[in-house]
Amino acid sequence: MSAVKLVLKVFFLVSFVLMTLLLGGCWDNIELNSISIVSGIGVDAVPDNPRKLHVTLQSANVKAFSTSAGGGGGGDELPFILNEQQSISITDAITAIDRRTSRALFTHHNQVVIFGKDYCKNGVQSAIDTFMREDEMRVETSLVVADGTARDMLSIKVEPEKLASQWIPRMQETISFNIGKIDVSVLDFSSSILKPSAAAVLPIIKVVSTPFEENQLEKAVKETENKQQTTESQSEEGQKQEEGGEGQQETKKDEAGGGKKEEKKGGGEAETKDLCLTGLAVFKEPYLVGELDIEQIRGYRWLKGDVNATGLELNVGEGAANINISNARFKKKVRLDENNKLIVDFTVEADAAIQESFGIDDSEPKQYVEVITKAVNEKIKSEIESCVTKAKELKADIFGILNALYEKQPTKYKAIKENKDEVFASFEMNTDIKITVQDTGKLRKSVVEKWWNDEH
Repeated sequence: MSAVKLVLKVFFLVSFVLMTLLLGGCWDNIELNSISIVSGIGVDAVPDNPRKLHVTLQSANVKAFSTSAGGGGGGDELPFILNEQQSISITDAITAIDRRTSRALFTHHNQVVIFGKDYCKNGVQSAIDTFMREDEMRVETSLVVADGTARDMLSIKVEPEKLASQWIPRMQETISFNIGKIDVSVLDFSSSILKPSAAAVLPIIKVVSTPFEENQLEKAVKETENKQQTTESQSEEGQKQEEGGEGQQETKKDEAGGGKKEEKKGGGEAETKDLCLTGLAVFKEPYLVGELDIEQIRGYRWLKGDVNATGLELNVGEGAANINISNARFKKKVRLDENNKLIVDFTVEADAAIQESFGIDDSEPKQYVEVITKAVNEKIKSEIESCVTKAKELKADIFGILNALYEKQPTKYKAIKENKDEVFASFEMNTDIKITVQDTGKLRKSVVEKWWNDEH
């Protein structure tokens, strides 16, 4: 018995010694000050050489952030570092950049891949293959298309993130309530173009110097203010003054339209501009074939069935309203009739809550709710129909209708496989929108209705 205890003691002692040796430190560690963490990768076409591509890597400039936080005056330091290279492949370009930098490029934490629009027209298959194959690249990385060049997008400062590669993923997360999920990863994209539908979409981001187009409620308010100013102006002199004031405002807007500029060392300038979602790029296989505008994006998301909650802006006569949609439920049935005509029966059911409303007669609550309900149904139906019309025009099944037919009725899919593009372009869409207004807000009647009626 004592011998057994002795053996156990020796065993635990040896185990403890080995554990202390193993926990003594890392033998393959990489210090942070020896690497450059890439947060954005841009891929553009080379105009005079279609076999080459222009690769731009954006990394955070730690020095700029540290001096700014410490009060050291980092205002003349750009918040990012750009490395560029033209080559026949992305991997070759990164290798070439690595040879001329003092820090090893680390791409595992890359946040976004930006494709220039011209590059997408020639096909993105080589880039997708690289990001899917390379060990250090993550397949969860977001893909977007630049309305212009990826290099220009990665070269600007944006507030408050400073780096475009950090702004884009956060924007996609924030805007998901208003439009729906628009974030598309490398894995999502490659999976979509390899399925029977062979189509996919990517967000289009544009560099802008002025705020994006105002929403419908803001337009209605401004139109009301303009009418008030016209009524109050009794004389021609007053009207001339108003026109002069508007001209001055337009001049100021034109002067401000060039973006904010900040001087840096060496007499250079770094522009602080805005980025804006302008639509969705439509891909058929790996090639860019067209675009969806902002109004059509939500129609696309409705048909994909992944909108749980969103906001709608309505124009009802001369009035306007803002509606929150929640608890959305979807049913989609895909079938072929006896003539091999593709038919899609689509149903949307959701709850609605009125957030803002003016210029709409609410003296009779029941009639008021009916008016709003009808407007919401028509709005959703118009968004869906607009998107479907565009997809048919492009012959791009971005909704995955052919995928559903292939999965549930493979025999029938085989019958139309050879001419699936024509079958999709002529498919019949039956929509049934059922929206229930559950909440009209804390007010049963608008507090501004009296003045609105007097003015209109």
